Amino acid sequence: MNLTIDAGNSRVKYGIFSNDELAKVIVRDSLKSMDIEELYKEHQIKRSIICASRNLSPENLAYLQSRDTLILEDFRKRQAGRSYSSACGIPFCQ
Repeated sequence: MNLTIDAGNSRVKYGIFSNDELAKVIVRDSLKSMDIEELYKEHQIKRSIICASRNLSPENLAYLQSRDTLILEDFRKRQAGRSYSSACGIPFCQ
């Protein structure tokens, strides 16, 4: 099973995938390491990725890194025409 996390400005959406099929969606108001840990245990998660448009707390960031989660984030205000890289080094443009 794979876990995707969309940490948006207003909600956090968790998607559980099994064999490339979306098996379950969970929506929360905030990102909590406890929720992620429960999902790992309950669904035997092997890999995970998070895309965050909100600031991740040091606790959440450390927990996700300990799980070898691919972290895509951009907390900087983008300016038109400028190119940026995510925290994991993947470039993208505005």
